[in-house]
Amino acid sequence: MHVDYAFKFKAMGGNRLVVLADFFNLFNLQRTTGYDNFIELEKGVTNPDFGGPVSEIVAGPQYQAPRQIRIGARFEF
Repeated sequence: MHVDYAFKFKAMGGNRLVVLADFFNLFNLQRTTGYDNFIELEKGVTNPDFGGPVSEIVAGPQYQAPRQIRIGARFEF
């Protein structure tokens, strides 16, 4: 989500100061980003971990990043 608001300065030739904020993962959902999609490990052998969370790294399943807010200001002339 992105919000911004512009303050106009007529005394300075119409320049603007824009204050802004960006919100990432607004509702702080912690869903898994990867699942095991292999039904069979080899012909005739079903995968017991099918549909479970997996990761490409050793640390374990990866989840979405927590809520983050970025704020800033921009001067436009």
